[in-house]
Amino acid sequence: MAAGENQKLKMLYLVKIFSEETDETHAITLQEIIDKLSAYCFYADL
Repeated sequence: MAAGENQKLKMLYLVKIFSEETDETHAITLQEIIDKLSAYCFYADL
């Protein structure tokens, strides 16, 4: 998969995570976001 396609997929998964896991009263930390992205095989370090 090309790097650009990979970035687009990562953005779509971020939208999914934010729409399902957050709202006006429930936030998630950066570490939680990283952990959830890893479930979709996207890895990042702080």
